[in-house]
Amino acid sequence: MATDSSASAKQDPRPVRFLDPVGGQDYGTTAEMPDLQTVIDYEENRCRLSWGYYRMVDRPALYEWQQSLQRKHKVARALAFVSVQSALRELIDFLLTKQPNLSIAWKLSEPLPSWLREWKSVGLDSIKPRLWIFPDSGADQRNEWLEEDQYAEHDQIVWYSTQSFVPLPIHQENEFWVGSTEKMGTPGGVVLGQHYDLMEGLFQLRKRRGALLSVRNIAAWKNDEVVPASSTLKATEKICAQLIEWEQADECFLFPSGMNAVVTAMELARRRCQSKQPKRFVAIGLLYTDTYSLLMMDKWRGGNGEPYFLNTDELGQLEEVLKDESVAGIVTESITNPLGELPDIPRIQETAKRFEIPVIVDNTLAGPTNAQPLVWGADMVIHSTAKYLCGNNQHGGGALLTRQGYWSEQLKSFQAEWQNFMSPWEVLALADCIKDFPERMERFNANGVRVAQFLEAHPKVRSVSFNQLPSHSSHQLAKKLLKGSGSLISFVLQNDSLDGIRRFYDADLRPLHKAPGLGSNTSMLCPYAMLAHYQASDRELEELRISRYLVRLAVGSEKNLDQVFAALERGFRTQ
Repeated sequence: MATDSSASAKQDPRPVRFLDPVGGQDYGTTAEMPDLQTVIDYEENRCRLSWGYYRMVDRPALYEWQQSLQRKHKVARALAFVSVQSALRELIDFLLTKQPNLSIAWKLSEPLPSWLREWKSVGLDSIKPRLWIFPDSGADQRNEWLEEDQYAEHDQIVWYSTQSFVPLPIHQENEFWVGSTEKMGTPGGVVLGQHYDLMEGLFQLRKRRGALLSVRNIAAWKNDEVVPASSTLKATEKICAQLIEWEQADECFLFPSGMNAVVTAMELARRRCQSKQPKRFVAIGLLYTDTYSLLMMDKWRGGNGEPYFLNTDELGQLEEVLKDESVAGIVTESITNPLGELPDIPRIQETAKRFEIPVIVDNTLAGPTNAQPLVWGADMVIHSTAKYLCGNNQHGGGALLTRQGYWSEQLKSFQAEWQNFMSPWEVLALADCIKDFPERMERFNANGVRVAQFLEAHPKVRSVSFNQLPSHSSHQLAKKLLKGSGSLISFVLQNDSLDGIRRFYDADLRPLHKAPGLGSNTSMLCPYAMLAHYQASDRELEELRISRYLVRLAVGSEKNLDQVFAALERGFRTQ
């Protein structure tokens, strides 16, 4: 198949909107979105952002490095991943999502991965569309394979190399090259491809699944820094020991992002489910937007069937739902984002246990010192370590905690297979941040209560969602289960309209950061529903029980809140 030169040369036509990072010019994990029009232009795909939330927007160092690879190897797109193994997995996942009828022709010397074993390697006489995965062992062998008649136009070809980053030229749009970028002990992987639209789709998948390369790795490569193995090991042990203590867990695993930990937990739950029907998950409460999107995608190879959605006040239906043998797991959050609702996890676990269904809980919004879902009976607990645990907006990563036994053994095997570990440089950064976490978390808890009370009493505010307020539907359960609720607050203006939120958001709100983040030591605010659910219809938002113009305020751990109150007042005066 000859390359379409127009596709190979295709470039992103959108103008770049230059934003200021929150947290520092080198490693900031989110960015200031200074006005509502910037949010709208981004959501309507009218601009590309120079900075943004680290999974969603390639920070300049990563973007420029990928661009240099693209130019050097004359490909349409280059995308970096946390490891060469993860790069291969994400590419295969994506291609199977696009073409569910692909059969796997696995030509590598290593065994077929466990998550692909439901396919058989196909023979050369197969008439089915194939996904060929070859070791990249040289130009002669590659040309020999390419000249054989069995390579139909609809087949996909992946050249795979774990040894060195020396890709041969990619001439066809159905070809991809996956290779290692490891240097001086710092891991990494990359996918090169000629089909721009497919590579853009892979980029969108990487956003959700979070197996991306840390920009700290790139900095280390540029500076010829060797991974300090002993220091990294000690930092990993320190972080894990501390999280295990707070969560009352047995095992802790570190990932490149919180979403990558979520993806891993869901994959393990799918593997365990023996149903021959498409595997389904039960989502309880309004989940983080990317968790929600994961439940709605990957409808291939017995991946996800249509999920069941239950509100936190609909647990009476759970037993009937779990009678469906295709249910692979239950996914929920200790405190839901952004409404602050609490699912009754002890009750959920009691029902799930009777059906041997695992319960996966994202504990990011509560924090490990406020809530211990494993104690309540959860099977796997997840944190985005980029939030409260870090606090400075300069770290990306995730953690998954569990008890000893089946899930811990599966996690060890999974990470060994796919090398989706937290970057060693991110480990060192997190180890430094976590030292004063308990003290900061206490301030988050206290600040959240004070600001929520201020908002609830304000005449320009229609409603406030924060479970430490007696008016919140989960208040009694929060008193029973939580030591605190962190500081994520959502509210709706009296002028609940596009004009109302535009006036408020575009006001001078300094020192509040207008950014889509939370758990920062400094307060951040964003038009959450417009960022997370921009394309949702009015009916869908009604089902989610959120206003299109909802404001999410992530109060920081500031010791003095006077400036926060003053900034909010300036915004309210525009109403």
